[in-house]
Amino acid sequence: MPIPDLAVVGNERWVEAAKADAWLENSPELVIEVSSPSNRKLYVKAAVYLEHGAEQVWVVYPKRRSVTVYTLEGSSEARSGEILEFRGVRIAVADIFPS
Repeated sequence: MPIPDLAVVGNERWVEAAKADAWLENSPELVIEVSSPSNRKLYVKAAVYLEHGAEQVWVVYPKRRSVTVYTLEGSSEARSGEILEFRGVRIAVADIFPS
């Protein structure tokens, strides 16, 4: 399993793993990867994360100032002025990138 730049794991799942003194199994619920020259083919990583249980994978493109959101249903791109949402948490794309 690749290692994400950032990940979100549900509280219940985290607590269960901690109580069992065990590693988390499968993908985090939300995976965030940041595109860079050394981190390419992120769509391949996204497919792996989704195949192993991720609900969403966000690939952040700093130079384009956009985020591609991958789900089992497909992908979409979000740019400044748009909102990303995961489990009721809303984040403005513009807030991800410094001015």
